[in-house]
Amino acid sequence: MLPINSSEVALLGILNAQPMYPYQLEQAFRYHDMRYWTKLSMSSIYKTLRKLQKKKLVTVTNDLSRENRVRTLYEITTEGKEILSLQLKELLSKQEVVVWPFDIALYNADLLPVEFLLEQLQSYKEKLGDKLNGFLRLQKFIGDGDGSLLKQGVAMRHIAMLEAEIEWLNQYIEQISSQYYQS
Repeated sequence: MLPINSSEVALLGILNAQPMYPYQLEQAFRYHDMRYWTKLSMSSIYKTLRKLQKKKLVTVTNDLSRENRVRTLYEITTEGKEILSLQLKELLSKQEVVVWPFDIALYNADLLPVEFLLEQLQSYKEKLGDKLNGFLRLQKFIGDGDGSLLKQGVAMRHIAMLEAEIEWLNQYIEQISSQYYQS
């Protein structure tokens, strides 16, 4: 089996629905808010597509538009579908240890003045709230669209994690505040 990374899996997943032109790929990328839950960016889509083409997991066909311009059509190959299926099975069964830069800072937080630490934690909490609102909108958007519970799972998972982290953060800020400002 060819090794493919999570960005390649995400793109193959989009192309598995139907062959697409670059504009359609960009629309799908935006439609699914992939910048929030993948390592893909608009600028990396084409680099990733070239990798997939070299691995013979997608084919590229050029044709002419009605305006007589050359258009490029990307399509997943049979091998691409097989690799995608195998990778999805592996990804769904794999628990990965994630190293969070936030944890490194948290571990060393005693080196910072408490007031500054509390300000930073509050700022972090606000950013988590913004992300949470984004995933709530994504879940509603998916639900209003094709309504696929399986696709909503991406948003639902992030919502649960963000809500849990915000709850933990509220408790942690309260503990720090009561310990340092009780006197």
